[in-house]
Amino acid sequence: MNDSKTVFQSASATLEQYLNSYKYQYPRNLGALVRNFFPIFLIIAAVFLLPLVTFFYSATSLDLGFYIAMIFVIPVFFVFAIIMWIKNKKEKQFDPQLRQRIAALRQELDQYKKYPDVQQYFDGFDREIAAVEAEKKHYRSQFRTIVIVLFVVIALYCTYSFMWMKNFDSATNHSVYGETEILGLSKSKPFLTLAPLTTDIIGGGKVESGSVDFYYQEYWLVLKEISISTPDTSSIMRLVITDRNGIPAPGCPKFVFKASKSIKIQSEKFHPEDNPNSEYATNYFEAFKAARYLQSNKDNLCFLVEKIK
Repeated sequence: MNDSKTVFQSASATLEQYLNSYKYQYPRNLGALVRNFFPIFLIIAAVFLLPLVTFFYSATSLDLGFYIAMIFVIPVFFVFAIIMWIKNKKEKQFDPQLRQRIAALRQELDQYKKYPDVQQYFDGFDREIAAVEAEKKHYRSQFRTIVIVLFVVIALYCTYSFMWMKNFDSATNHSVYGETEILGLSKSKPFLTLAPLTTDIIGGGKVESGSVDFYYQEYWLVLKEISISTPDTSSIMRLVITDRNGIPAPGCPKFVFKASKSIKIQSEKFHPEDNPNSEYATNYFEAFKAARYLQSNKDNLCFLVEKIK
């Protein structure tokens, strides 16, 4: 009897050690699962970020500086992911054989169930390990739900973005702060429709378009389409909106483009912030004032094209 008691006590002590290790084995809680998934998510984000930002940059008027900044963010994501993965590696230590060893040792001790106190011990042990297993299963279930919801949200956002891009036309009126509503502009009706002051291009060539349409886009204008003929399609052209005397419209941005480009030509900004001490609000007001001037004087305006290079 004493020998059996000694063997049982030794084996049960080992069983308790196994159980304690199983409790603290990965995943100890929901946070452990999230922390160890985050580096993977960063790597996935880094892989898809470049083509996504490139697509938006090529299809819209995304700022070049922002595009370049996002390119530099990608290696930062990879470095941060590697650091986190190394840091979390210790927490993710997992013994896949531990649960089997617990079951095997538990089965070996079944021969002692004939003793009432041993049976009572087994009942408590079985409840405890079942609770640990249920808890870990619950953590994994919660984690799967979080991941599914996360990727569904990302998929919905990407779908919405691509649908928006599909319906987006850079030759339309649009703004962020309601300027188009203040100016009374519809999305598809041109902000300005102007004829050339002269069909002769200064420096050589001809403007073949009888009139061209301009659209307002908050910081700049977009020329929808223009047809010009020039001996050298690699020439750099400049289009300036002027009055009927050839005087440039005050505050109006110029269009600089290659002669080979004929559609959706974006102008310079209305009022560049070239003064480091200037305030954004002041520049923004000046830009809106220039747009007001163009709109009010559209019947007395035309455009002039010149070759600058």
